[in-house]
Amino acid sequence: MSTSQQEGDERCASCGEPATTQFTTELDNVPLCEDCSDRLLGGGTIAYSPPTEKAPLPPPEKRFADLFKAAQVLLREGIAEEDQIYPTLAFANELGQGLVDFIEEKKCLVAAWKDGSDGWAQAVDRFSWRHPSIRPAKVVDGVVILERVPVDLRIHDYPVQGVEVPRVVVLTVYPHKRPPTLEQIAARYDKELLGANIPHAEANKGRFEFSFREGYLLI
Repeated sequence: MSTSQQEGDERCASCGEPATTQFTTELDNVPLCEDCSDRLLGGGTIAYSPPTEKAPLPPPEKRFADLFKAAQVLLREGIAEEDQIYPTLAFANELGQGLVDFIEEKKCLVAAWKDGSDGWAQAVDRFSWRHPSIRPAKVVDGVVILERVPVDLRIHDYPVQGVEVPRVVVLTVYPHKRPPTLEQIAARYDKELLGANIPHAEANKGRFEFSFREGYLLI
C-alpha cells in the first residue's frame, strides 16, 4: 500500500469528507481523508465504494443539438415571448443531457401533434400534470414549444381505491409576465370543478390555507 498527495476537491471514498490522500491498494486507487487513511495505516479496516469510470460526454455538437435547433425555430417563427422562450430552451437543453423521461415526453408530444387534436389534448394534460408550471403550446419542426402558465389547479381525491371523493383543491399561482386577475382565477376554479362534476356554489363561510413557496403562491 502506497500513498501520494491528491490534488483537487475529491471526496473520501469511505466517509465523504474532503480527501487528502490517494491510496493504491491491490484492487483500487481511491481517495481518502486523513482519518480514514490513518485508520488503514494503523492496521484497521474501512468500507468504501470502488471507483467507477464516468461515461464520456458526447461532443458539444451532439449534446446541444436540440438546444440549437430550438433556438433556430424560435427565431424563424418570430417567437419573442419570454414565457415561451425560456421553458422551450430549458427543455431542449435537458434533452441534450440524455434525460430519459424528457426524451420520452418529447416523443409522445411530437407523435400526438401529428395524430391530431384529441391525442394532442390528452398528451398536453399528461405533460402538464407532471410539470404544472409549463404547458406545451405546439410542435414546430420537431421542436416542442412550451409556455409558462400563470395558474394551475388540481383536485385531489381521498386515497381510497375505487372511490372518487374530492378531498382538497390546490390552486397554484406562478410568477408570470401577465398575472391572472381574480376573475380569471375564479373562472378557472369554476371550470375545473364543473369538469370534475363537483357541485359547488357561493357561500358566506369556508376554510382555506395558503403559503408562499419558492416564488409562487399555493392556496
